[in-house]
Amino acid sequence: MDKSQFRSERIQTHVLDQGNEEALQQFVAKIREQGYQFDIIIDDGSHISEHQMLTLKVLWPLLRSGGLYIVEDLHTSYRDLTSGSAYAAMIKWQQTNQLVSKYIPEGDGQKIAFESSLVDVWKREYLPLKCWKCLQAPVECGCQMDLINEGNGSITSRIVKK
Repeated sequence: MDKSQFRSERIQTHVLDQGNEEALQQFVAKIREQGYQFDIIIDDGSHISEHQMLTLKVLWPLLRSGGLYIVEDLHTSYRDLTSGSAYAAMIKWQQTNQLVSKYIPEGDGQKIAFESSLVDVWKREYLPLKCWKCLQAPVECGCQMDLINEGNGSITSRIVKK
């Protein structure tokens, strides 16, 4: 879905098929060629566990130290507690500091987990009341962002890169 309305000097938007690893790798190569790294990556795409895990694996290297990687809508797989579920992988990662997913090779999962300093998972009703852009509380935020819509029960994961 086009999110170009959010573009600014500091915000880029890109539309990709996150189920296509080759397309994701081409995007990574293009971004690296331009010398960019991202402060925040928000995966609010297909909501298919395989796509969420593939996107994490491929895009993680583009996230700069201290950056945020957000995975929206894990609730689409929350009843599935197998290794195929993005929700189950995030919960296990939060509890054990190990990223295990049948969609991420073990070595890649270990590297991503080692490079992360925080993993948490929550339902939208309990989302921290901070602006995604400046990370300030609403009373301190000057971004005029739509901080949090009324809770819809979606489950989100936040990963912070060391």
